[in-house]
Amino acid sequence: MCVRSAAASDQEGLIMNSSIKVSVFILLLLLASYAVPADAATYYFGGAKKQLSTATSEVAAGYYDATTLYAVDPSFEAGNIKNTVNIFGIVGTYEGAGGTNYGLPKTGQRPGYPSGTPFLAGDDCSYASPEASDIGYPRGTGSWTAYNAARFTNNGNGTITDNATGLMWVQDGTGIGCNNGGNLTWEAAIAFCENLTFAGYEDWRLPNIKELQSIVDYGKLNPSMDATYFLNFQQYDDCFYSSTTFASGTGSAWYVYFYNGYMSEAQKDNNLFNVRPVRGGL
Repeated sequence: MCVRSAAASDQEGLIMNSSIKVSVFILLLLLASYAVPADAATYYFGGAKKQLSTATSEVAAGYYDATTLYAVDPSFEAGNIKNTVNIFGIVGTYEGAGGTNYGLPKTGQRPGYPSGTPFLAGDDCSYASPEASDIGYPRGTGSWTAYNAARFTNNGNGTITDNATGLMWVQDGTGIGCNNGGNLTWEAAIAFCENLTFAGYEDWRLPNIKELQSIVDYGKLNPSMDATYFLNFQQYDDCFYSSTTFASGTGSAWYVYFYNGYMSEAQKDNNLFNVRPVRGGL
């Protein structure tokens, strides 16, 4: 039978405590000798914290600070998400393009525009009235005055958003975004739009003929567009190229004459017309 003395037990306890202290001391030395960057708040044991970015959809493995997607990209908000769609807990409210209140816009013909409208029950004006059949978008405004206010939005950065189609247009017909009002061949007009950086966007393009027609106001003349939003109309020199080729003669392209809304075709190389870039769409 072995008997452990009290003195031996105390000695073992002292040895164990000493070992723990030595281990802690060694750990502290190791930590102290580890090179910690001056900006230690952005590092975990020497590894840089990761940052979420709008430049990629990839999320790399690593350490991240607590954040919100809105902090990473302020455009991630309800107003930019399709109505009722839930993305990461954000329920969309947007009812423009991709929402529930978009489509072919009204032509612009309403009582008195043009003079004498409506001409007959069942004509364009009769069905377009927001107080009646309300054909044409945006719908549900209740009155022509409210419709006119709801159709376009001035974004305050030289662009206009059409709330019926979701298209964004360059606002100033003689501004830098429209080649300072200068005329171009069809090919040069396409190249100008494709290479345009304006209002922070780089995805501008030459509109197709239906898109270009969508901003014609058939209730107005000189210009046949809403001059409250589309600025600096050039009388008798406001033919705008579309990107759409004329099927009966592929050397020509469709254009719109915004003095009266007339649409026709012209040879791509022999005619110099204006350009109004567009982006987005249905």
